Amino acid sequence: MYNLSVAFRSTLSIALIAALPLAAHHVQSERFNTKKPVTLRGFVTQVEWINPHAWLHMDVKDANGQVTSWMVEICAPNALRRQAVAKDSFQPGETSVDVWLAKDGSRLADGRYGGILALPDGKKVTLPFWSASGKALLFTPPATK
Repeated sequence: MYNLSVAFRSTLSIALIAALPLAAHHVQSERFNTKKPVTLRGFVTQVEWINPHAWLHMDVKDANGQVTSWMVEICAPNALRRQAVAKDSFQPGETSVDVWLAKDGSRLADGRYGGILALPDGKKVTLPFWSASGKALLFTPPATK
């Protein structure tokens, strides 16, 4: 009984330690202001259809008409494909995506968890976080005040 218990605890400890980098990889509150979601509207200039996360490069006009370039990290290409979104879904036209802005003030944003992505053709999809089991875990950003 003692040997089984030691073996079980050792295996559990190794599994927990191995999982730490996975948890750290998805801590959005470290880099992004997850308490203040915003919507970016603009034109996609480039799509990086790469793993582990796809990237949208967007030109966004601010209130003064000044155009700024943004990089928006979204979910994995496979998660987008599950919602019938392909790289060529980003044809010329206005796109909007709910994002959390980088805390450091850079033009970097994260739109992966629960944000709505509106494609130029009018299709709207919720950007999920896909768990290792393949189940979509949807997180709704808190409402802005």
